[in-house]
Amino acid sequence: MNELRDPLPYELTTPDFNAVWDCIKNWDIGLPTDIVDGDHQLYSKATANHVVAILDALKRE
Repeated sequence: MNELRDPLPYELTTPDFNAVWDCIKNWDIGLPTDIVDGDHQLYSKATANHVVAILDALKRE
C-alpha cells in the first residue's frame, strides 16, 4: 500500500468524503505494515487519510 495522503481542503466538504467518513469514523483500522513482533496487529482510529485512500481507490476502478 502506498503512503496515505492528506485530504485536500475541498475534499473535506464533498458528499462522498462525508459518506465514507460517517461509515468508518468509529472503526479501528490496522494496515499490513502495522504488524509487529511477527503477528501482533497494531490498530488506530480511522482518519481522513483513510477516507481519501478509499475514495482514491474507487477512482482507479
